[in-house]
Amino acid sequence: MNLGLFIITLISLAVLLICYLFISTRSFKHHPVTGLISLLPVVNLLIIPSVWYQIRKPFFISIIAIIMAVVTWFFGGQNYYSSFINNKMTTPTQQSADASPLANTNTSNNSTNTIPFPQSPLYYINFHPKEITALEQTVNQYIRIKLIDSSLIEGKNKAVSQSTLELIVGYNNTQKVVKVLRRDIKSLEVLNETSKQK
Repeated sequence: MNLGLFIITLISLAVLLICYLFISTRSFKHHPVTGLISLLPVVNLLIIPSVWYQIRKPFFISIIAIIMAVVTWFFGGQNYYSSFINNKMTTPTQQSADASPLANTNTSNNSTNTIPFPQSPLYYINFHPKEITALEQTVNQYIRIKLIDSSLIEGKNKAVSQSTLELIVGYNNTQKVVKVLRRDIKSLEVLNETSKQK
């Protein structure tokens, strides 16, 4: 239905264009100034009386064509045009989306075939106990401390003073510096991530 209305809209516009060119041609034959005025939309209505006997039929036909074009456009032609444009815009995106899983599957298959996964971990990441008096030796290392209230804090040892310990905790943009009193520390562990499994 919408396709038919859209076709009628196009035909009406084509008829309107033909009538417009016919009226302009007749106006130029009548007088060059009249012809120039006939090329200007709306303003060309002023020259109709002077060439009326030559253009009355195409004029009425153009009026009917305008009405048909407007009516069919708003009653369904516009909907077909919008859906046609949307389909043209979304089809390449859908094709690329459909192709992506295939590409990913091939890549993963190739990776699986060429790079075998290890059956066991290559490295252990452990925290090893250390004396609290050795805090100065763990600067710039990752440590885990247990406080006297049994809470745990993990982070990178930034600095150590006689009374406090500064730890960098968190990841990336969420990092922050936490200060801990040395007297509140119950135990100390140092991260060891270089112990390779045998």
